[in-house]
Amino acid sequence: MNLLRRNIESNEEKPVDRHASYPDLGELSRSPDGSWSTWVVTNSGPVLVRVLGDDRGPEPRAALEAAKSVRRLDALRDEAVQFILSDLAPSVPLRIDPAGFAITTLCHLCADQPTEFWVELRLDGDPDAIWRVDFGLKRALVQGTG
Repeated sequence: MNLLRRNIESNEEKPVDRHASYPDLGELSRSPDGSWSTWVVTNSGPVLVRVLGDDRGPEPRAALEAAKSVRRLDALRDEAVQFILSDLAPSVPLRIDPAGFAITTLCHLCADQPTEFWVELRLDGDPDAIWRVDFGLKRALVQGTG
């Protein structure tokens, strides 16, 4: 009986380590959806960084690309805002202050193309809106909700 019990116990799943550390990202934690996430602090506030991964940890190439993106968050914000404003210019007569945009989320979750990612931004004065700009696609895409 003890032999059977030892065999069953040795076949039980081992607990998954829910933390991993990467340069420029810090400590990432396993999210319920299977991705890995961390928070980085910027001049315009905290940014949630999400990285593709599985039970073994963050996908290495996705984590590397996310770290590159974190190092250039200010430039990504500028690119995203320029794209949003140029996309809206013909159809929206409102004046939007470019300085009012801040990145809230950076997502590197594309399994097939680790260099494809998106950012989500908030706009001061429009608390219900989330602006999303995808990077690395063959065709640029901006999405706004509110």
